[in-house]
Amino acid sequence: MKNHNFVPVTLLFLLFVVFLQFSAVAQQESGRLYKFRLDNAPFPDPGRASGYNGLSYAGHYDDNTVAVYIPPGYKDNGSTDIVFYFHGWYNTVDGVLSGFKMIEQFLEARKNAILVIPEGPKNAADSYYGKLERENGFLNLVMEILDSLKGRTEIEETIPGKIVVACHSGGVRVLSKILKQGGVTHQIRDVYLFDATYGYIDEYLDWLMTFEGKLISIWTEGSGTRDGTMRMIQRLKDAGIPFLNIDEVNLTKDDLIFNRIVIIKTPLAHSDLVFLTGNFTKFLNTSMLDLLEVR
Repeated sequence: MKNHNFVPVTLLFLLFVVFLQFSAVAQQESGRLYKFRLDNAPFPDPGRASGYNGLSYAGHYDDNTVAVYIPPGYKDNGSTDIVFYFHGWYNTVDGVLSGFKMIEQFLEARKNAILVIPEGPKNAADSYYGKLERENGFLNLVMEILDSLKGRTEIEETIPGKIVVACHSGGVRVLSKILKQGGVTHQIRDVYLFDATYGYIDEYLDWLMTFEGKLISIWTEGSGTRDGTMRMIQRLKDAGIPFLNIDEVNLTKDDLIFNRIVIIKTPLAHSDLVFLTGNFTKFLNTSMLDLLEVR
């Protein structure tokens, strides 16, 4: 049987290798990675105090880790821009840091912001994100992160700035809750969906029609996101909202810059599409986050 995806996948990978070779490295030093234990982390939470779906509380719902990465050269400008990433099913903070190269991709974008990855359901087929699903739960976490950074003299003021939220797969549920009732929706500038259109279309459309943010959604066949993507496209058409629907092999940087809503079909597999061609970097590159100053 012929592999019809081989050529486009190979082309995408080679293009990313070239991109890495010719793009400037932000700094030579490594930055600082904290793994805070926070009261306002998603877990522990009463909703999973007895475990879930055959999984025990211990080892799956008892971890209040929140990874916070500060890039080398970060400058405190009075408020703190934050990029959040929410992992999906059968994953962990450590899993996405190593497997999806989140810090490397974040560094490549050279943004003057911090990267935050909260621990969700660990190695579980579960989209529930505990305390972050409550009203103002996201705001509470943001403020505790800033307090923790101030306590370590990383920042001087606990003022949240521009916020980018991204998720993969089952992380879509908490992202939709954050858009609806997280407490800082007006500060969210970009939303990135990595093969995550399993529902919650109304929450995205409400946000798009109320605020001036950007939505980028990348999806692939065979993962269950086709129907949700088609519903999103139809709803956008019905509402008369302009958007770009494009194959990843044809995507350009200008497409990401000049379109407020971009829906991308990729030949990459469900997990590969997060990191294999540097999509997290590419999306951040076209965000409104300030660049790190070159030293």
